[in-house]
Amino acid sequence: MVLPAPGRAVDLQVRVSVPVTGSGLPVILLSHGLGFSNNLSSLNGYAPLANFWAARGFVVIQPTHLDSRTLSLEPDAPGAVAHWRTRAEDMTRVLDQLDVIEDAVPRLAGRVDRSRVAVAGHSMGGHTASLLLGARLTDPHDGTTVNLADPRIRAGVLLAAPGRGGDALTEFTVENYPFFLTTDFSTMTTPALVVAGDKDDSAFLTVSGPGWHTDPYVLSPGPKSLLTLFDAEHGLGGVSGYDVAETTDENPERVAALATLTWAYLRGSVMNQVWISPKESPDEYDDGSSLEAGVERGEALESAVLLLLEKLGPTERAAYVPREAFGYPYDRIAGVLHLTQANTRQLVSRARKPLSAERRERVNELEHRRLLRASSRRPGQVRPSSLSTCWRSARCAAPTDAVPGAPRGGRCSFAPVSLVRRRN
Repeated sequence: MVLPAPGRAVDLQVRVSVPVTGSGLPVILLSHGLGFSNNLSSLNGYAPLANFWAARGFVVIQPTHLDSRTLSLEPDAPGAVAHWRTRAEDMTRVLDQLDVIEDAVPRLAGRVDRSRVAVAGHSMGGHTASLLLGARLTDPHDGTTVNLADPRIRAGVLLAAPGRGGDALTEFTVENYPFFLTTDFSTMTTPALVVAGDKDDSAFLTVSGPGWHTDPYVLSPGPKSLLTLFDAEHGLGGVSGYDVAETTDENPERVAALATLTWAYLRGSVMNQVWISPKESPDEYDDGSSLEAGVERGEALESAVLLLLEKLGPTERAAYVPREAFGYPYDRIAGVLHLTQANTRQLVSRARKPLSAERRERVNELEHRRLLRASSRRPGQVRPSSLSTCWRSARCAAPTDAVPGAPRGGRCSFAPVSLVRRRN
């Protein structure tokens, strides 16, 4: 659909993806990057994420920014140069016209919860999202400090987002993207999940290597989480589209894990809801309003974690938890564990037997507490940090400090992800 946008070079084109059922639906604003594909850097891209999120309870709105190749604007067109500003203004314009969107999209009217809004963006879209979350910069044209934060946005996901400016930038970046020079994350206080690939060096933009994309986590205050995707490059496995030529690290399993983890993070941050199997209907989630029920869930979670630690070895846990707790198919688990489906089925079957037996040994306290980070501040909630545990390998190395001063996290030899969480 097209939203009227007076003063903009062209009216604002948006794609709206909506769950078939459910009410009180939260909103994700998804900002595209500046990839080399003519079509995907627009409202037509990022289907692997948009489709997944919409199928699981979010209204996903994707604008086509003025720097999209699909628009083919002339360099001197209004807003075509200072696209860093118009991108963020596009998102604000969408929120300002949510009532128009609700009325225009069939069967959407009255189903949107406007108090639950998140923003997500990949690459340049991550920069757009960071500005909406509170990051600031100095306008290279007039020297003014620009604040584009939108208080209606409760959380964000930054996918391979640009990092700090200054001496971290290449000469190419300074010459072509001077607004990157003064990026300031110290004011980005809104909760966010920062996602970075450990092979994403973005050498044409930065001299700092893959760590540059973790700057929004390292340099920002407030509740932030860092998700590192091992062996991932800038495409993070192919988030911009299905079977995309510009993806240099195509990995459908990685994209699937990323979609699930970001979805779980946003449910916890925007809706304060328990993370459960993605195959379940969006209408089946409990909002956690009952304190008594929350306490019961918290006790059940702690008992379950203790039992898993006492009765199962690491390999059995790696197979059993994704299958029994989250409903993942055997073929997917087998692919992650580098086992055959038959062996995976045997592991799960073998794991079921000791769980029905009486406990015989005391679990290690440190290991117990590490897994119980899955618990939320409110009883019973499951935070995204629990998800990396579910996919933890039997061959995990000792914990390593991913960020100086941050809580310690583990690196797994096969696992597609590692999540490091900062204290709030």
